[in-house]
Amino acid sequence: MNVQDYKYFLLKSIFYDLSLYFGSESKIGKNLSDLEKILEYNNLLLLDKVSSKLVDIISDNNGFKFTEPENKKFLKSIFTTFKKHVEKDKTTNGEYTINGEYIRYYPLSEIKNSIIYPDKIKDNSSDDYEKYIENLDWEKIVDSEDINSVLNTLSNIFCYVPYFKDGKYGIGDISFYDKLKINTALASCLYLLKERNELNESFLNDDEYEHFVLLSGDISGIQKFIYTISSISKGVLKSLRARSFYLEIMLEHIADEILEYFNLTRANLLYTGGGHFYLILPNYSNIEEIINNIIQRLNDWFIDNFYIDLYIAMGVEKFNFNNLKDFSSVFKKLSSKLTQMKQRRYIYGFDNGQLNNLLSLKVNKYRECTICHSGFHITRERIIKNEKTKESNLGYVCDTCFNLYNAGKYMLSKEESIFVVNNNGKESLDNNLMVGLPSLYYECGKNENKEIDRYLYFGTKEKINSSNLVRAYSKNNKENKYVNLFLGDYNFKEDKEDKNLIDFETLVKGTENNNTIGINRLAVLRCDVDSLGDAFMNGFIGHADILRTSSFSRHLSLFFKYYINFICEGNINIDNYKLFGDSFHNNSFDRKEEKRIVIVYSGGDDVFLVGHWLDVINFSFDLRESFRKYTDDKLTFSAGIGFFHTKYPISKMASQTGELEDLAKKNEYTEKNKCIKKDSVALFGIPHSYKTEEDKSFKYVFTWDEFKEIKSKIDFLFSVCYFSKDDYDKEKVLLSVSLMYRLKQLIELYDKDRGINIARLAYSLARINYNNENNKNYNLFKDKIYNWFTAGYKEKEDKKNENDKKSKYLNKEIKYLNIALDFIIYLFRKE
Repeated sequence: MNVQDYKYFLLKSIFYDLSLYFGSESKIGKNLSDLEKILEYNNLLLLDKVSSKLVDIISDNNGFKFTEPENKKFLKSIFTTFKKHVEKDKTTNGEYTINGEYIRYYPLSEIKNSIIYPDKIKDNSSDDYEKYIENLDWEKIVDSEDINSVLNTLSNIFCYVPYFKDGKYGIGDISFYDKLKINTALASCLYLLKERNELNESFLNDDEYEHFVLLSGDISGIQKFIYTISSISKGVLKSLRARSFYLEIMLEHIADEILEYFNLTRANLLYTGGGHFYLILPNYSNIEEIINNIIQRLNDWFIDNFYIDLYIAMGVEKFNFNNLKDFSSVFKKLSSKLTQMKQRRYIYGFDNGQLNNLLSLKVNKYRECTICHSGFHITRERIIKNEKTKESNLGYVCDTCFNLYNAGKYMLSKEESIFVVNNNGKESLDNNLMVGLPSLYYECGKNENKEIDRYLYFGTKEKINSSNLVRAYSKNNKENKYVNLFLGDYNFKEDKEDKNLIDFETLVKGTENNNTIGINRLAVLRCDVDSLGDAFMNGFIGHADILRTSSFSRHLSLFFKYYINFICEGNINIDNYKLFGDSFHNNSFDRKEEKRIVIVYSGGDDVFLVGHWLDVINFSFDLRESFRKYTDDKLTFSAGIGFFHTKYPISKMASQTGELEDLAKKNEYTEKNKCIKKDSVALFGIPHSYKTEEDKSFKYVFTWDEFKEIKSKIDFLFSVCYFSKDDYDKEKVLLSVSLMYRLKQLIELYDKDRGINIARLAYSLARINYNNENNKNYNLFKDKIYNWFTAGYKEKEDKKNENDKKSKYLNKEIKYLNIALDFIIYLFRKE
């Protein structure tokens, strides 16, 4: 294959119709037209075929109608076509209709350092955007040696620009970037098939012929690999974040290894995240044999380095041009194949040699690593030096864990790039900043051929020989010439110049100069998008094509891998949530919008992070409200938030918060006589005394909207009460800790089906001191509390009369009050 011809072909496919948006008469349009002429690839048969099929998909309205004029300058939100937008309208003969009020537009913009929301109001800054485009050095972009670098640049500047051609605009929710990316992905597959003499003109014109395959990869064992470390080991948070980051880069690396093996670019990468990736590959005659060989080599490497702790499964599904319009069917078939493969681990077709070799391995050959607890590798006693702690003994640690620990500060630095190197010239690099990576050329038992090894290197590029460099990545850096990876890597720092990761104790308690407030508890948040699989499979009625599938996954990844960093910073372009609102004033508590949080993992749809309990609560609501606006309230997520001592084992934190997340996903509520599931949050933890699912779910699981009722209770209590001598207010009544516990005790008695004790409640309220100055607030307080309790009692009696089995459940008013009191108690406690 002529490499230069192939490069021109790829560039031609990228710039094939990009000048359409600006028009041939404009300055930028002429520049792009001239660039297309420069590209020395003249055979447009393959490009014409692919582009025409994609334009047909884009231009198909499929029954959607609009009540307002089209505006081709602005891209409609991908959720314009999402299923919750669509309703049958009998007045239009059963056609699907979108009312103008539902349509949201993205501003004409590049990707910025803030969240870009779709909105009803059209942005009018197109002139500024076009000036930005005109000032780009287009010849330099085209002259780049790396096609991935070109894609990198164009993804930033064309992801919010709508595609149209010859007046064909369709619904207007497909961006120019999505079109050029899929155009390049499919065209490159056809080019490679033609190079192998597996494509002739009759095959090209046959839309039923399966030219392509969709490959899905899935790494198992991620949870165990990340969370196996002990909370009492030194630098637990650094190790935790480093292990998570390592797997994120490994996933990108494996996808790139496969793409490079097939001579493809990242245009063929549909999605990476959560241990999964999807690639579009050419349907070679021996494609299944090739993929089986790739899987076997990757798992050989995993076995040699991590035994069975990590495993990769892959499956392929063939598809044709006709399948592009209903790509969800391809995903469904592929999902089924991947499930079957996971059930037959280490067996490829009729080859079970890897499984037999695995059974003969000796696992625990060495002293156990104090970080990962594996006995599969040589361990050594490691002493680390630190300016603050001087010396610290990590114990007996394996090379992988030790190098991940050392590389932690580089992983968390925004300035550093990440390099993948091979073994050529390895002696010039710092071995303590290198961690192994799988290779498609790895052969089990032939490890002595070091040139086939791959390493993740966190040092500077100056020491890397050109023959040593395999590829380079940059993090959240759109201007970098390396392949940009959007990664949720926010980590709170007391000192912005300090590259070391904060520890659990400092995260929770703060420092002498920057105290935290409230109980010293670490909160762990785990959440993911509700019914995401169903959204991919059934989310687009009549529009489940390859373009919208790609755009949908890209927008979700952008939110959870990039925009989440700004939410942690408090930069959300909407009002920040505050559990205690502005009514709580304390001189020692100058709460900034920036959260005391460290993201452990944030993938394509799910999040795991740790932080100060109050910041995690506030962040979770900021995340939820941002996500609602970002998706136009068409997707939800559920979360578990657990509270823990800092010395509690991290693996237990992860598993118990995962249980809370599961409970949130099982939650059901009724809205407008319709049962709605999920969209909930589960709090605190699951007491050991709760035995059944029914018991687990009744107390601390709420919908996000219900949680707002808890906040309203908190706001009311702060408006009429003060809680200690430090915040004394003569016009308010004292709500002491002892009184809060008495009220909680009455709630517990109510909960145990003993009935409300009116006398005890009246006695507790009567003991509150009041006078002429605070009499008004005292009456408001006691009346409100009394009404909440007695309303709950009456409702309970009604349920008893109906023999309702759920009669033991707390009335909502006092259920919300109970949690509100918990939070206020946490606010004023220390231990």
